[in-house]
Amino acid sequence: MTADKPLRADAQRKRDALLATAREVFDAGGFFDLRFDDFARLAGVGTGTLYRHFPTREALAEAVYHGEVAALCDRARQLQATLPAAEALATFLRGMVDHIDAHEGLARTLATLMADRSGALAEGSRALEQAVTDLVAAAVRDGAVRDDV
Repeated sequence: MTADKPLRADAQRKRDALLATAREVFDAGGFFDLRFDDFARLAGVGTGTLYRHFPTREALAEAVYHGEVAALCDRARQLQATLPAAEALATFLRGMVDHIDAHEGLARTLATLMADRSGALAEGSRALEQAVTDLVAAAVRDGAVRDDV
């Protein structure tokens, strides 16, 4: 699978099923208790499909993380486009706290699996930082937030 070539519809559905199941298992805190082959069955795909998309637990966790980051960044852009700057910033930050609370299992999983691969998470961290920076900058321009925040 290359980043340039889109997946066939059935392959995309299976990949999406794997990611959705991973989010559920992470949030439930049972990822490390589940054999990777059993995880494939839980997602409703074959073991070969799992390994073709995500050859390691780390690759699966990283893909879930990047999906969550993309959703949060999209949310920040949507709020910035539709709400006054101060309200967009406050709404995003409240939502971010709720998101962190709701996905504590993902955070624990990432901390365990990715401890020695922090570079793999840096891109997501930079994207989230930029999303918040953009929201704060808009609030500063509107005079709703001090410029030293």
